[in-house]
Amino acid sequence: DENDILIKLTAHNRSKKKAPLTILPTLWFRNTWSWGYDEFSQKPILTGIANRQVEVYHKILGKYKLYCEGADELLFCENETNCERIFGTANQTLFVKDGINDFIVTGNRKTINQNHIGTKVSVLYKKDIPAGESVTIKLRFSNNTQFQNAFANYDEVFNQRLAEADEFYADIQKNIEDQKLKEIQRQAFAGMLWNKQFYYYNINQWLNGDPEMPFDFKGRANARNQPWKHAYMANILSMPDKWEYPWFAAWDLAFHTLTLARVDAAFAKRQLAVVLREYYMHPNGQIPAYEWNFSDVNPPVHAWATWKVYEIDKENNGGVGDIDFLERIFHKMLINFTWWVNQKDEDGNNIFGGGFLGLDNIGVFDRNAQIQGVRLQQADATGWMAMYTLNMLRIACEISLEKSVYQDMASKFFEHFLHIAAAVNSPRKKGTLGLWDEADQFYYDKIHTPKGDTIFMKIRSIVGLIPLFAVEVINEAMLEKLPDFRRRVEWVLNNRPDLASLISRWNEAGEGESHLLALLRGHRMKMVLKRVFDETEFLSEYGIRSLSKFHEEHPYKFNLHGEELSVKYTPAESDLSIMGGNSNWRGPIWFPINFLIIDSLLKFFSYYGEDYEVEYPTNSGNIVSIKEAALSIAERLINIFKADDTGHRAAMAGHNKFNTDEHFKDYYLFYEYFHGDNGLGLGAAHQTAFSQDYKDKITLVIHGGAGTITRQNMTPEKEKAYRETLDKALETGYAVLAKGGTSLDAVEASIHVMEDSPLFNAGKGAVFTHDGKNEMDAAIMDGKTLKAGAIAGVTTIKNPISTARKVMDKSEHVMLIGKGAEQFAKLQGETIVPSSYFFTQTRWDGLQKAIKEEKVELDHATPPAAPPTPKGAKKLKKNPPLGRSADAARGRSENIFTEGKKYGTVGCVALDQYGNLAAGTSTGGMTNKRWNRVGDAPIIGAGTYADNETCAISATGHGEYFIRAVVGHDISSLMAYKGISLQEAADEVVMKKLVKMGGEGGAIGVDKNGNVAMPFNSEGMYRGFMNAKGE
Repeated sequence: DENDILIKLTAHNRSKKKAPLTILPTLWFRNTWSWGYDEFSQKPILTGIANRQVEVYHKILGKYKLYCEGADELLFCENETNCERIFGTANQTLFVKDGINDFIVTGNRKTINQNHIGTKVSVLYKKDIPAGESVTIKLRFSNNTQFQNAFANYDEVFNQRLAEADEFYADIQKNIEDQKLKEIQRQAFAGMLWNKQFYYYNINQWLNGDPEMPFDFKGRANARNQPWKHAYMANILSMPDKWEYPWFAAWDLAFHTLTLARVDAAFAKRQLAVVLREYYMHPNGQIPAYEWNFSDVNPPVHAWATWKVYEIDKENNGGVGDIDFLERIFHKMLINFTWWVNQKDEDGNNIFGGGFLGLDNIGVFDRNAQIQGVRLQQADATGWMAMYTLNMLRIACEISLEKSVYQDMASKFFEHFLHIAAAVNSPRKKGTLGLWDEADQFYYDKIHTPKGDTIFMKIRSIVGLIPLFAVEVINEAMLEKLPDFRRRVEWVLNNRPDLASLISRWNEAGEGESHLLALLRGHRMKMVLKRVFDETEFLSEYGIRSLSKFHEEHPYKFNLHGEELSVKYTPAESDLSIMGGNSNWRGPIWFPINFLIIDSLLKFFSYYGEDYEVEYPTNSGNIVSIKEAALSIAERLINIFKADDTGHRAAMAGHNKFNTDEHFKDYYLFYEYFHGDNGLGLGAAHQTAFSQDYKDKITLVIHGGAGTITRQNMTPEKEKAYRETLDKALETGYAVLAKGGTSLDAVEASIHVMEDSPLFNAGKGAVFTHDGKNEMDAAIMDGKTLKAGAIAGVTTIKNPISTARKVMDKSEHVMLIGKGAEQFAKLQGETIVPSSYFFTQTRWDGLQKAIKEEKVELDHATPPAAPPTPKGAKKLKKNPPLGRSADAARGRSENIFTEGKKYGTVGCVALDQYGNLAAGTSTGGMTNKRWNRVGDAPIIGAGTYADNETCAISATGHGEYFIRAVVGHDISSLMAYKGISLQEAADEVVMKKLVKMGGEGGAIGVDKNGNVAMPFNSEGMYRGFMNAKGE
């Protein structure tokens, strides 16, 4: 009940002596009655009654009561200014707001109201606390004014709420194993939630003054924010740091919402919406920057934050996005985008300005200042606008999936991006306006002088990194659903080759058939990242610096009208007064920029995959994928807060008590920015929004069959082919997940790869029956809905897993067999192939051998020399790079392929970012099988099973045993009913139950938390997994 609030205050005496302490919990009404407005004329009232209770009355809020356990006294006064002390004028009341303070200090009771009435009350507790002990004060503020004993159930309720909070955060943090990381994140969440504040700013009223004010501020009529008289702000907002900065800032707020969305998505969405309302946003479309000057310009990150919050909210809601929210924000952002184009593109050439853009002292001079004869063109402003354009494009595409009319807007932003890209990247030698310096291979601001000279401001700062943020990846599946947008894109690229050349990667399909839009293409990105990853420049032990360390020994110098100005690497607080000198962008580490760098690198990775490698750190000789570099930067940022082996925490290095004192060492302060060399926390101490954590949990697991292939049947060429195909299957499925696709799509895509290969007993590589035919089975299951689709005994379907998916999605049935299944596949447009498609000489030879020996073969089968020794699942290494981890498990550690049998069945299980599980399995059965035999693969609950509440399972092995053991469902049931882990349940079934029955094979599984199990009791099993942790 939000109207029944329990308050507990605990004071500790950490000294070695008994000590007195006066504690004053205080309740007051905000003073509105003194303004002279009729609607506020009725004064609220606080009244002291028996048992140290306070009655509370307000004409709108109603009646409440403050219950105070064990209070010594109630002290009352009015919440009205002491005008006599402050202004030298007469007080309007006998008991002014500092009366309680005066009484505590002087003991003069004339300063408090002895009648126990007022608009401000403090509850007095005078305590003598023994050394090393503590006292606890309990209060209850409630609209239930009839409690006989307000503290009878106090402890029970308080403990229950604590338990509920623990449960709430346990669910949010279920994928974080490190307890210390959980502590850091939870305290950051707490700081963010406590930084909410009621913000009231009626600018017109403020400028005009109030009717009953006893004084007047000279010059108020000319005070700041004159152009914002329309603004009437009266909302609960997230503050940058309400201890130091008790006012909102637009771009800070945008970053806040990403963190808030994890714990309160509805509030996060309201925050993004409210600053775009007509009583915030200027009629010309500008978003108010911050209270000091609403007309200043912050980076345009609102659309980016909107998309991120939409994705988080969609994940929280099981894959269902709030399109209404997205559309509502999009309309207002169109107005703001137009403002940027009209106001900040001074020459209409798609090169933007904007002034300081939140980076207070990043330039050699105040970028907000009007410098005579100098016109500034900014790499960061232009990079931000390119990013903004792509954000709007992505949002328009998403809305278009439900409302096709928005395809026109997607086309508009596609073309606008191309024009910005042309302006930014145009070569200087043609006399154009590009911001890329070929000599330094970096982006810089430029100034134009009255003489017509153009000068690069060669400051290596994050200004030159911001073009990196302009990146978006659009997958083929989305384009297929947006035909109008696609046609317009193709027309532009065909008819404007000059623009098409700027996005040459668009027609080069990336991971998962994706398309890339980015300001930086391959070479320029490598050149920028070379500096970013250089520890002598941007890369710090604790993240990416805002200014290159190069400028420590080589300050940038610029002569402006006879005055020499310079920019030097300054890793701590600013030593200049530009923009007040209250922050510093000349060296320190700022979380928002680092977050955007990581986010952008992961987008690039979703297109390039493992093929695009970088040296990280620069000159180290260590070659990694872009994703590995991004994750390493994230780890460096986390190390700002994590304690090292000695207990030292970089952020708290200046406060020994926070590192060593047992009562303080587990508490964290989340600073505004951090020292560029040692990670020390600097600036405001509670800016939790700038220290956020984003943990993905997507996981994909595959198998290519249990068993091994005999050495005589395994050539180096064949071994290489197996590994490459398994790698491709793993990477293809994971790419779907990484781009926000569903677990079902990932499973289907991954199995497709293996079905299209002759190496596996599924699809093209299916074995022959006794009659010389190929009969294939497949199944797929959705863990969210428990819907499933399966087919069996089909002979002409190229990709059985896709037909199984169609059975699930497009029919009311679960399983179709034989000719009926094939007729259904034709009606659904599935690819039908002749029997010759499935012919492979190896499979045919296997059939002849089996017929001759009058037995059924399980695929590459030769009897093992001895009963297999059970093997457990092995977690795969992070290196070599991701995607190379599909591995053949060893029957013996010294020999990869030794002996035994190989079950070529293929399978995949996946967990997507929406928390949904899926499983799929596809097989060609047994060589020389008769009578339309069906194995476990298409049997839901045996070879294939998925349930969001437990796990997803795909099995491989001797099917008859897996059916009898109901392997998939049995593993799930053990987890559900016995409460054991996935690994324990899978081992119980595969390593014990099946072995006892005589069944041979294995299974792969993933649970709802992204944990993986891959047990097998055969001589080996091809399997691998990838997840968002980089494993």
